[in-house]
Amino acid sequence: MQKYYMIEDNATIRSGCAYRGAESKLAEGDTPFVGYKNVDIETGIDWSDVPRVELTLKRDPQWLEDGDVLFASRGFKTYAYPVIAPPPKATCSPQFFVVTPKNPNALLAEFLAWQINQSPAQAYLERFADASTIRNIRRDVLAKMPITIPTIERQHLIAKYAKAARRAQQLHRALIDNTTQELSALASELMNGKIQ
Repeated sequence: MQKYYMIEDNATIRSGCAYRGAESKLAEGDTPFVGYKNVDIETGIDWSDVPRVELTLKRDPQWLEDGDVLFASRGFKTYAYPVIAPPPKATCSPQFFVVTPKNPNALLAEFLAWQINQSPAQAYLERFADASTIRNIRRDVLAKMPITIPTIERQHLIAKYAKAARRAQQLHRALIDNTTQELSALASELMNGKIQ
């Protein structure tokens, strides 16, 4: 029989960086700052696209580290994104929860993020989300989410398979987009009499 755990039993959860002002009005600076527009369910966190901003803080936040997981707590897409090779002193918007496995040798961040993004976990989040126009997931709801923890070898295998599947989806989407553009160009040439 499968044993279930709660996320809080195996990971710590904290909020992203609290700062004053609007994210869109942050001045350019040295701190890599991950916002919602910098994460994608297929590609993860694109560090080359993450803006560097100036943050005025009373004290340094807990910087993002390799092996953390960012969880988008608000909106219609409450997904998780593994933090892989972040630049030094990177942080994120307070709309994220930062989930850090207590023992990375027992719970792989990429596997945890994958599991949170699957339909059973998403159904759990939907069931316990605050009822409002925009879905909001409280920290205690995420903390109590049931997860399974297979062997670390199986976690690595699942994470590798999921990465390959995402890559295949990206290639298929690019092929479809390219074919659509070619057909559109062909239709334009036909309409303009360039093809008899």
